[in-house]
Amino acid sequence: MDRSSFQRRREADGDAAVRTRLRELADERRRFGYRRLAILLRREGLRMNLRKVYRLCREERLVARRRGGRSAPGRQGAGDIAVSFHFGI
Repeated sequence: MDRSSFQRRREADGDAAVRTRLRELADERRRFGYRRLAILLRREGLRMNLRKVYRLCREERLVARRRGGRSAPGRQGAGDIAVSFHFGI
């Protein structure tokens, strides 16, 4: 049988303690993203890669939604009107 047909078996979840602590931290501070949560974990002595923290946060649905940017006043739909003013249409 080919080597490529084998898949690596996942071990039992060794990150259960980290997951519960991430959930606790995210409940305390709702607006913190995965980077800030990783800093808080490091302060508690749990050092891990940022990508892993991001993956765990995503799996636990803890990643905060991005805030929408502000639009400049008077800019929505102003493209057609501005053209008509410049050319006298």
